[in-house]
Amino acid sequence: MERLDTPFLGQQAVRAGEVTARRLQKDFRAVYRNVYVPKRFDVDAATRAKAAWLWAGGDCTLTGLSAAALYGAKWIDGGLPAEMVRADRHSPNDISVHAYALRPDEVCTIDGMRLTTPARTAFDIGEPARRYLR
Repeated sequence: MERLDTPFLGQQAVRAGEVTARRLQKDFRAVYRNVYVPKRFDVDAATRAKAAWLWAGGDCTLTGLSAAALYGAKWIDGGLPAEMVRADRHSPNDISVHAYALRPDEVCTIDGMRLTTPARTAFDIGEPARRYLR
């Protein structure tokens, strides 16, 4: 039951008997397709990043503001799209998918999720600002 206090896959939780389909509809809300959190949750950027990781089935590397949120940055608006690097660019509107290549030394794993290193994360966050400095 403790697992239901973080983003979780709804169908998997129903199959495992952790929640009924009725309770899933009544007490939880979907952040992304089949990824749920309790209705009482205020979805912050770190929660959104974890939900996006689950939505992608772990087939991604979290980057930019999503990676920064998982490193503990508190200033990121939870309403902003999650950011990831993934070969398949199809995604919901509230996930920003990039398809650029990352070197192995630009990726690490935290809590079982792949994300960019702090240095690469800082680069990714700062990169859009560079076009305004020219």
